[in-house]
Amino acid sequence: MILLSHIPFQLSGFEIQRVMGDENTLIITAAAQGSVATCPSCGQNSQRVHSYYIRKPYDLAISGQSVQLNLRVRRFRCQNQDCARQTFAERLPEVVAASAQRTVRLTELLSIFAVALNAQTASRLLARLAMEASGDTLLRLVKRTLLPPVTAPKAGRRR
Repeated sequence: MILLSHIPFQLSGFEIQRVMGDENTLIITAAAQGSVATCPSCGQNSQRVHSYYIRKPYDLAISGQSVQLNLRVRRFRCQNQDCARQTFAERLPEVVAASAQRTVRLTELLSIFAVALNAQTASRLLARLAMEASGDTLLRLVKRTLLPPVTAPKAGRRR
């Protein structure tokens, strides 16, 4: 078992509860600390916890070990009677985006590698650093983060 004091970072908004690992993977279990969440549909704050679930995003590697976070996240009941959404999960934008499989900081690092190198070379290097991502995944990340939205040219007569 690994001591909590050996973890070289903090997870904002979470309390690290347990750290386990083997020679390849480090699993960090943490629970959300806040008591209030805001409904993404109507903006109403809620303190009524509906249930819990576990999110398992990957994070930056530590000492050659891949890191998987087991984040205990709460679902809340929306207290606005007129809101179409009855329950919602708390958002964690500074740690992991909605539905993401990787933390924000890992996604940023993967994008930097993919831009600095080509996607296939970055993929091979990242695998040696215990942060695996395919070349196709790296290309998708680059396209999503670097390309501005495309706007169609205005239709009109030429003069």
